[in-house]
Order: sequence, then structure tokens, then C-alpha cells
Amino acid sequence: MRYVAPVAALLLLGLIVWSQFRETSGEAVSAAPGTQTREDQITMLAIAVASGESEVTSGGTYQELGGGYTLIRAGLDASHYPPSTLFQLEVAWTLSGGATRCVRLFDETAQAGVAGSEMCHTTAGSGGDLESLLLRSKAFSLPAEFHEYGLEGKCGGGNCAGTPRGLSAARIVANWQEPSGATSELPPTGGAAPYAGAPGPGWLLAIVAGAIAIPGGAIAVWRGARR
Repeated sequence: MRYVAPVAALLLLGLIVWSQFRETSGEAVSAAPGTQTREDQITMLAIAVASGESEVTSGGTYQELGGGYTLIRAGLDASHYPPSTLFQLEVAWTLSGGATRCVRLFDETAQAGVAGSEMCHTTAGSGGDLESLLLRSKAFSLPAEFHEYGLEGKCGGGNCAGTPRGLSAARIVANWQEPSGATSELPPTGGAAPYAGAPGPGWLLAIVAGAIAIPGGAIAVWRGARR
């Protein structure tokens, strides 16, 4: 009977450690990294009222938008984003009725329209009817190097000369996926490793129980040996 107390104490400590191991293992499984969507927006145009330089006028072929006091430009290097990043063109438009107008992103560096960025919209009614809307294109990719981008627009038919017909905002939107809780900002070179977090309360309980049980068991063995 002299060894019952120390054996019981060590058994209790083992149960506590084992239960904590199961708890943390379960947490690790449930915390398996999912994914989250991140978005960045690069402004090309933001004005209170659409000016003449941002208007999509007559003509069935694309024409560059901007000029005069309104320069519509954005410089972007897609290699600064994760490799899986896709981009979209987003515009805020106020249009007169009775016409079909289109807008697309234009690669000033490559001197070509960006495939997949085109958006067309037909406004109902006559020239006196107005429609304000926000449009976002399908997703497309961009070169992994610095390029300069502008906008082109065209009117495909109808009351193309009706006013207003211009853009008040335009931006390139970047979207990518990353593990939940991750950040796209890289740590400084030579920086310390990220802090993994403090031990859970279960481990603290195991440490306290061990600090009590082990000395108690040793004392019980010593007393038993003297008898």
C-alpha cells in the first residue's frame, strides 16, 4: 500500500497531459487553414462630375478617354501581387438613354486593349432619360511587370450624342486568395519569427498538477521506504 499514493499521483498527471494532448490535437484539426479573399483597388479616375474628356461619344470603334484636364491613367506591376491574382475593371457611369456604350482597359505600354476587360451597357428610353450605374468586368490577368493603363470607350449605336455619357470613377480591382489569418505583407528581412501564441490553459493546468503531484509522490515513496 505504500506506493498507492505516488502511483495515483503519477496516473493523475498522465491523464491530465493526455487529455490536454487530445484537446490541442483537436484544435489543430479544427484550425486547419481555410482561405479568405483579399481585394485591392487602384484608382484611375475619381471626379465629382463626369467631364467631357471622360465621355463615350459617337463612333463604332474604341477611342481613348481622357485628355485636357482629365488624365485617366494607372501604373501597375502585377508581380507585386500573389501569382493567383486576377483583376477587374470597375467604372461609375452616368448615361443618357437610347444608346449602347462600351468601355475597356487599355494597355498604354503594349498599345492594346486588355482582353476580358470590356463592358457594354444599353440604356433604355430616349436621350432625356438618365441612368447611373456601377459596372465591374469579368476577371482577367495582367503582365507581371510594370505597365501603364488607360481607358477606351465607344458607342455601338443609338443616341450616342445624348448627354451626359461620361465616367465619374474608374479603378482596377485586384482579387486573390490566401490562407485565413494570413497577411500579404512580408516580414522585414532578418526579423524575428512570428509569435506563435501563449500556451493554452490546459497546459498550464498540467504544469501545476505536475508541480504538485511529482514532489508529493516522491515524499510518499520516501516515507514508505522508511517504514
